[in-house]
Amino acid sequence: MLPVLIALYQRSGETELRTRVERQIEAFSGRVAQAPLAGPVFLQGLRQWMSPSPEPLQYLAEGAIRADCRIVESSETQLQVLLRLDIAPGWHIQQHDLQRPESTRLTVVNRDDWQDVELHYPTPERVGSENEGYTGRLDIDLTARERSASPLALELQVQPCNESACLPVETRTFVIHRNASTVTDLPA
Repeated sequence: MLPVLIALYQRSGETELRTRVERQIEAFSGRVAQAPLAGPVFLQGLRQWMSPSPEPLQYLAEGAIRADCRIVESSETQLQVLLRLDIAPGWHIQQHDLQRPESTRLTVVNRDDWQDVELHYPTPERVGSENEGYTGRLDIDLTARERSASPLALELQVQPCNESACLPVETRTFVIHRNASTVTDLPA
């Protein structure tokens, strides 16, 4: 049951599912600790919850932002990736600005394995009276050439805001395996 709840939470970002996962872990941890061989599915789910592997589809701001990272084009040595953020109405994220720690950023974690990295952010729009940022749908394009056969590891940083407040900066990791991934069309 625990792995199923975790998978549902990862796909939907619903906070109620997160609460259910945490309650189930709390309820069964004592029993499984006494007899670990009696709860292999629970232990598998607990490992998945404690150290999740990066998925191409992730959520931020308790489900208000959907992040989908896909290969758009792939050649022998070059990779083009699209990170699409769908931001719920009433929410926005900060613009891309390397001078501000709360700005939206996509970085290559394993930069030594990739070269000629090019990132393209769209032009930000006015949000509120003084700030610029992104609302609705945001596509960040990345093109890179590989130096080694390592997967492309990306880190996304955003600060989600709504009309009343800005949440703390959130970070998500995406790992693109060029041999295991195929070119995927994102929904329009």
